Amino acid sequence: MKKELIKQSGFTLVELMVTLAVAAILMTLAAPSFTDLIRNNRLTTQVNYFTTALNTAKSEAVKRNKRVVLCKRNVAATQCDDTTSWQSGWLVFEDNNLDGDIDAGSGDTIIRVFEALKTGYTLAPTTAVDWVGYNSTGNGVDSNGGLPSNAFELCASDATSGADTQKSRTININASGGASVEKGASSCP
Repeated sequence: MKKELIKQSGFTLVELMVTLAVAAILMTLAAPSFTDLIRNNRLTTQVNYFTTALNTAKSEAVKRNKRVVLCKRNVAATQCDDTTSWQSGWLVFEDNNLDGDIDAGSGDTIIRVFEALKTGYTLAPTTAVDWVGYNSTGNGVDSNGGLPSNAFELCASDATSGADTQKSRTININASGGASVEKGASSCP
């Protein structure tokens, strides 16, 4: 009588260990670039959030044919607050008396409230301004009394030094009120 040999398939322990070692090496190489990808996406999200606020103010100014202002908001989101930082959130409002602040009885109307940036991000203007506004033609004005030729620097929480520019974005506002973004142009604290 002949015995049939049954061929078994599968992996040997050595093959499995080699495969796991190769996978571990590949993951070690991929992890830093994946971390950079996540950070870049988060920075882009925060930049888009701020530029949305700027674009909302500009489009509402043109639509309403009045000056509309973007300012740092207080905790209750009812007033502008010069003592808070720009990453604490913003108000977009119709500025009927052209003073850059929400005043009772002046007809100033809050158009939209923007929440604070995610924890760990900083946003600061390169020239101190308390608000940025747009007139009825969409041109920019700011709290310094002129057309803004200003920039805001956004930095990620893991930026460690001024030389660590890849963890930053610069939002440039030109005199006509348009905003553009530069990657890695800011020096983070």
